[in-house]
Amino acid sequence: MPTGAVYLRFDEGVTVTEVDAEAGYEIVSRLIGPDQPHSTLVDIRAIRGATRAARRKPPRPTLTRLAILVASPVSRMIANTYLVAVPPRVPTKLFTSEEKARTWLAASRKPVSAGATAD
Repeated sequence: MPTGAVYLRFDEGVTVTEVDAEAGYEIVSRLIGPDQPHSTLVDIRAIRGATRAARRKPPRPTLTRLAILVASPVSRMIANTYLVAVPPRVPTKLFTSEEKARTWLAASRKPVSAGATAD
């Protein structure tokens, strides 16, 4: 992973809840420090789903960029629909390729505007 980036993967078949999302934030905070800016790669390729509360949980202020790994172009399309309805507060991009997601995060030192895009 690029320096200052965190990889977070959810277990296969889980439904991510607000508690799970908060636990992810706490893990990241312990790994890199509570006030350290960072980008995150979240791998949701194997999850069953996410509760509305988990999807609406705002990112921590230290998050600077978010790459989300999805399982297929179809799941990317579904996730993109959600991201358009609930615009992210940080630059966010969906990927089906882990390599492309890591490359995008590595470019995080370049200025970008907030919003969601698809790879």
